[in-house]
Amino acid sequence: MDNLRKLINELESEKVKIQERRDYWNNQLRDILRTQLKYYVENIKSDWYVDFNNNKTNYETVSLAFGNRPSGIFDREEGRHLSLIGGALHFSQIYNGKIFIWIEYPYIEDLSYHDPSQKGLKTLEPIELTEEVVLNVVEDFIRIIIESENRERQLIGFKS
Repeated sequence: MDNLRKLINELESEKVKIQERRDYWNNQLRDILRTQLKYYVENIKSDWYVDFNNNKTNYETVSLAFGNRPSGIFDREEGRHLSLIGGALHFSQIYNGKIFIWIEYPYIEDLSYHDPSQKGLKTLEPIELTEEVVLNVVEDFIRIIIESENRERQLIGFKS
C-alpha cells in the first residue's frame, strides 16, 4: 500500500506540473515566443510570417511559416500552375503543457509524394524554451528547408 500511496502522490504532483506549464505558456511564453519570431520576420527579409492557432485552449501553436510560391510545374490536364507550399516550424503546446517543436516540409500541391511531410524536433518544458533555444531551433529549421530545396533526387508522385 505504501507503493500505491507513492504512485498516487506522484500522479497528483504531475497534475500540478501540467497546470504550472499551462500557466507559464498562457501568461508569458506564448507572447514572448510570438514577439521573438515576429522580430526575425520584421528584421530579416524573406517570404515568411508568424501564425498563431488558438482554436483549442491549452493546445495552441505558434508557427513560423514560409509563404506559397510558384513551383515551376504546370499541370497540362488542369491547365494551371502548381504551387510550392512553404514549410513551417511549429511550437505546439501539447496535452501535458510541454512544448512540442516540429516542422512541416515544403511540398508541391497535388503531387502525392511528400516523404516525410513532418518531423518532430524535440519536446521541452516551457521554461527550457529560452530565446537562445528558439534562435537555435529557427536556424536548424532554415537549414532543413535549405536541404529540402536542394534535394538532388525526389521521387515523382502522381495524383491517383
